[in-house]
Amino acid sequence: MQNIWPDNQVGEQLRSTWSSHYQVIEPLVENIYTSMGEILGFAPGTFRNKRDFSEFQANYYLATAPQPGDSKVAPVLKQQTRMCPHKDGTDFTLIGSDPSVPHSHLTTAPREGREALPEQPNVPFKVDTLVILIGTAMEKWSNGRWYAPVHKVEMPSEQEYGQPRVSMIHFLHSDYDKTVTPPPLTKPEERKYLDMTVQDHFWSPFFNGPPKSWLEPLAPWRHKFETETAAADKNQAGEAGRESKRAKVA
Repeated sequence: MQNIWPDNQVGEQLRSTWSSHYQVIEPLVENIYTSMGEILGFAPGTFRNKRDFSEFQANYYLATAPQPGDSKVAPVLKQQTRMCPHKDGTDFTLIGSDPSVPHSHLTTAPREGREALPEQPNVPFKVDTLVILIGTAMEKWSNGRWYAPVHKVEMPSEQEYGQPRVSMIHFLHSDYDKTVTPPPLTKPEERKYLDMTVQDHFWSPFFNGPPKSWLEPLAPWRHKFETETAAADKNQAGEAGRESKRAKVA
C-alpha cells in the first residue's frame, strides 16, 4: 500500500519527518521482535518477514481549560478521558510522547485473578524513551505469559491546563497471513487460546472490555445517551411513517 501525502511544502516536510522517524525506529522494532521470539522459543521469522502490516500515527490532544467556557481551549468534563479504555490488538505498541510534557497520562487497569496487578496511574515516562505496551496478539503468542493491559489516556493535571499534547504511536503486527499460536514447547493441556491468523485475530471480537471499576462511573452517562438515542430513533421512525402515509394519500 502506497502512502498518500499532501501535495505541498507541508506535505513534503511531513513525509521527510515521518520517513526519517520510521527508518530510525524500524531497527529497534526488529530487535524487539527478535528478543521476544528468542524468549518464547520461536524460530527466526516467526512473526514477520514481509513487514506489510503496521501502523504509525500521531495523536494530537487539544489543550484543556481549567473551567468550562474558556473559548481558547476545550473544557474538561466529568469522567472525561483523552482516550477511552481499550486494549491494543497488536503484537506490541510503541509510544513516544511530546518531550515538553513530562507525564504520560497513561493509566493501565487493574488485573484480576491469580496474577493480580494493581491499577498503574500515570505510567512513568521519560524523555528520549518509549513506552512498550503488549497487545492482545502477543498475549496469545505467549499463551498468556505476557498480559495485554486495558489502558486509557487521562486528562492532564491542573498544572498542565492550556497545554496541548502530541503522541507518536507505532502499532506493530505480525504478517497478516501468519498463524498466531502458542510457543512450541506449550503442552496441549496448557493452551489458553485457539490458533488463528493475524488477520482473523485483528478483526475478531477477541478484545476484552475495560474493568467494571472503570465502567461504573460512566453508567449514568451511557444510560442517558442510550435513552436519548432510542427516543431519537423512535421519533425518526414515527416521522418516516407519517411521511409514508401522506405519500399514499397524495
